Amino acid sequence: MLLPALHSEAPDTRIVVVDDDRVYPRRLLELLARTSLAAPELAHGAAGWVVPVDLTDRPTTLLRNLRLAPPTPITATRISAPVRVDILQGCAGYLVRPRFFELAQVSDYSRAPAAAFFVDDVWISAHCNAPKQVLPIDRKSVV
Repeated sequence: MLLPALHSEAPDTRIVVVDDDRVYPRRLLELLARTSLAAPELAHGAAGWVVPVDLTDRPTTLLRNLRLAPPTPITATRISAPVRVDILQGCAGYLVRPRFFELAQVSDYSRAPAAAFFVDDVWISAHCNAPKQVLPIDRKSVV
């Protein structure tokens, strides 16, 4: 439901994206709202990942996971300060604004890979023209 919201809301409206089959940290909305007021030029989320320099997706090994090396997912409970990422993960929740997107481009799936329609984190993040960051969330705040 992100695309209709992007088209119908004012350019600076804050839109939070979540999955309907997840339980989220109880203070996630507060954290996203507060952080988006302090840094309105950024897209904020609770998980994401950095695209490897060679653009190759690969399994996350134990060593890569421990070092948070790309493309290891970076989750809010594993960090103590915001981390810039390339892709925000919708399953963890994120906040964007319509002005971050060229609406015609993000809505045009005519030349997109078939997977982009169902696994849209990469598609949405690639079309988001704002820097993206994962925010830390204390484990005590989780459910």
